[in-house]
Amino acid sequence: LTRYLADSAGPLRAAAASLLHLEGRDAASPKEALETLVAEFADPEFGAALAALSLARETQSLDAGTAAPVAMTLMRLIARLRQRVEALS
Repeated sequence: LTRYLADSAGPLRAAAASLLHLEGRDAASPKEALETLVAEFADPEFGAALAALSLARETQSLDAGTAAPVAMTLMRLIARLRQRVEALS
């Protein structure tokens, strides 16, 4: 599961950058775009999940029992991103 989380970082960051662009805003990088949106959502679990996502990407490992909760939190984050996209139309 950790490998899949690590592999999801790029597409998730790209989606965040695209969303900001659709909203008429830009970020210096896709990673910054995702961090910006997570900060706006003001959910501390999202911030912790992003930190774990970066760790998974950099080290290809997470502490035992961490990957599944991070995956669940990322699913909630993706749902929030989708809500933002739907609000644009």
